[in-house]
Amino acid sequence: LKTTVVNAVPAAYTPNINDGITYAIGAVGSTIFVGGSFTNESPHGSTTVNSQPYLFSFTEGTGAINTSFAPTLDGEVDTIAAGPAANEVYVAGQFKTGDGVKERVALLNATTGAIVSGWKPAAFNGNINKIELDGNQLIVGGVFSLANNVTARSGLASLDPTTDRKSVA
Repeated sequence: LKTTVVNAVPAAYTPNINDGITYAIGAVGSTIFVGGSFTNESPHGSTTVNSQPYLFSFTEGTGAINTSFAPTLDGEVDTIAAGPAANEVYVAGQFKTGDGVKERVALLNATTGAIVSGWKPAAFNGNINKIELDGNQLIVGGVFSLANNVTARSGLASLDPTTDRKSVA
């Protein structure tokens, strides 16, 4: 257990969120993902605006915003987790569509932000607050009573991590 306190400014290169709130930060390799209710961000100390709403990524160690990472989500991201493959990232939250597909949990290509091929999102009737990959299960928690719109759940579900379609438990 570490007992040291982090610096008030942990890294001078961290990008700035220009509006809204950051709710989630996650990493895949040396790429840092930031999710929230914001609509744009800027490189630290710059007036250049990157208009990538709700989710963007930057390179660890430099703070360079990855403009090739351009997911299309229609609402805030509340949770982020590394995906089942090296270049994949899960995101979930209050959004209702990703790349025009109805979903509340998305598996994205960590480089482009596109939905991973073969991903078939489960339908939830409420917001997702937390996701965790645990071996062969994607644990989903939130404010919902149905997973796949047919399986009764009280805010907690376990899904197949590569398809998200089948409720495991």
